[in-house]
Amino acid sequence: MKAAGWIWAAWMCGVAVWPAAAEENAGLRWLDGGFAVFGGTSATWRVEAIGPRAAEGHVVWSLEAGGGVLARREQSVRLEPGAPASVDIAVDLPEVRAGVAAEGRLQVALLDENRQPLAELEQPIYVFGRDPAAERKQWLRELDLRLFDPSGETARRLDELAWPYRRIANPAAFAAVGGGALIVGEGCSLRENRGLLDAAIRAAAGGARVVVLAPADGAFAPPGPAAGGPGPAALHFRGAEFVRELDKRFDVPPARAAFRLGGTRAGAEVAVVSADGWGFVEARWSDGGALMLVGSGLLETWESSPVPRHLLVRLLEWATAKQEKEQ
Repeated sequence: MKAAGWIWAAWMCGVAVWPAAAEENAGLRWLDGGFAVFGGTSATWRVEAIGPRAAEGHVVWSLEAGGGVLARREQSVRLEPGAPASVDIAVDLPEVRAGVAAEGRLQVALLDENRQPLAELEQPIYVFGRDPAAERKQWLRELDLRLFDPSGETARRLDELAWPYRRIANPAAFAAVGGGALIVGEGCSLRENRGLLDAAIRAAAGGARVVVLAPADGAFAPPGPAAGGPGPAALHFRGAEFVRELDKRFDVPPARAAFRLGGTRAGAEVAVVSADGWGFVEARWSDGGALMLVGSGLLETWESSPVPRHLLVRLLEWATAKQEKEQ
């Protein structure tokens, strides 16, 4: 919702602050709420309103998509210097066609008691369907997907989506994946499943495309000649921002694991830690094999956000890419 003169807003780190000619120390800030959401559900975003003086203000907002306004509301808010007020923005979202993500725009403005503009925020909103591969079932079948998942939780989610895959009961069977794709289910303990990562690396070196979801603990030798077999053509340690490099529409899921590179007397070692490490480890071999270790937890927010299931598709796309992309 625009007003004349609002183009003078200064945008910095998600906070819109107006110059002294309007009001000092006034602004809006996002508090929480992901901007990737499921269609056909209710979504809530929270903003914090900062007032320059004690007054009865107004927060007005609108959500636009497809060239029209889906919702528009206004809420009174008590502004107090040094005491930011929070406002919830709740919207019922329309369904979207399977396999399509709709983009909308959420605009929020703070007005003073005389309805003069103090600050404004604007944020793209992405509305996704529940099945990230609704129109790509043939692609899924061509992946020849296998799953190693001792807890069964990742398998349950894939079953809900009706993805075709075969279960693997033992890491010793990873070698049989060949040029197919392999998912190691989230929360798998590398300490309890000794040799799991070594088997995954050997499978990738042999042409498999392997995605390891947030292991619970343990350590392993990084991919390379020292781990046995040919070394990867590329090896990268990446931060959480890699999620947005895969798809700029995604919020970053909460981290369940991190990867820290260190060393022992036996040589280099990658340890699984809870924090203060890399969010992703990616390796690609010249013959097409690939390995991706994922620190982001997907299962925790599987039902509350579309990102985990759509991110899993992006990770499989990365793993099955024919040529390594230089980072």
